[in-house]
Amino acid sequence: MTDALGVPAAVAGLVVALPKVWDAVLNPMVGAASDREALRTGRRTRILAAGTAALPVAFAAMFLTPMTGAGAAAWVAVAFVLASSAFSLFQVPYVALPAEMSDRPEVRTRIMVWRIVCLTVGILVAGGLAPAVVSLAGGGRAGYAVMGLVVAALLLVTLLVPTLGARRVVSRPGPEPLGLTGALRTARGNRAFFALLLAFVLQAAAVAIMLAAAPYAATYWLGGYRLTSVLFVCLVAPSAVAVPLWGRAAARWGRLRCLTAATALFVAAAAALWPAAGRGGAQVGAVLALCAVLGGGVRRPAGAAAVAAAGHRARGCGQDRAAAVRRVHRTVDRR
Repeated sequence: MTDALGVPAAVAGLVVALPKVWDAVLNPMVGAASDREALRTGRRTRILAAGTAALPVAFAAMFLTPMTGAGAAAWVAVAFVLASSAFSLFQVPYVALPAEMSDRPEVRTRIMVWRIVCLTVGILVAGGLAPAVVSLAGGGRAGYAVMGLVVAALLLVTLLVPTLGARRVVSRPGPEPLGLTGALRTARGNRAFFALLLAFVLQAAAVAIMLAAAPYAATYWLGGYRLTSVLFVCLVAPSAVAVPLWGRAAARWGRLRCLTAATALFVAAAAALWPAAGRGGAQVGAVLALCAVLGGGVRRPAGAAAVAAAGHRARGCGQDRAAAVRRVHRTVDRR
């Protein structure tokens, strides 16, 4: 927005933040609607299908504005909110599926591990493909427009696969659909779950900020925009290997211990980035190495819902609260 559309940086920041605020309102409503569908039909495919159909269109629209300046900012803001809403329609019921595919915790963990691995591969492919398409299409607004259409087509194909596959998953929601407020009220008193939830939110925010800052860090700190792709790969690629390893470690030593160790590793590497940044060859190498450590140290508390739900059952709180903590977790589980 700042370079191709002439949108001031402060306004661009607001445009990017607006969908996140909207997500906090929309996600609980989508979750409740998905639960109602699951209670009524035993499946979650209708809302998934709606998101699959709408997201590619809204994504392409973000890059097709005919305006500049304030008009472009308004166009992108509206399209971005629509794209975020469409993503919620897909993602909220999608992240509920692993818990409904098996009653065995180790199987659910394995499903989540491979979900994150495939997500990482997708991010790498998109992160490398998008800049290349922009350049091949001549750069500027025309290049971004072509890129938006290409990625939209890929989105449609890749979203159709889980949407069609979800028809085979029998959904098992709680006895009644709950919004976020109701789920929080039902899950109250489970301190372990809310501690894990806070850790998840903070870590997800940190990763999002780092990925968003990669082009600026490469340009103004490391001496060249060309290093953006390298930074991006270093931040994302290691998790494709690290996540399965963390999954095995969690099965052997426990989820909480591995989460604590990974979080400590992430914090240490992030703290070391500031003094390491610079334009010299050695400093650039140190930053890339630290980014690789950061990518390998991301251990999201994927088992938070299962751990907290088990704790509720152990204290005799019943299935309602166990289901409620899973609802809270999947409501905010937006990667």
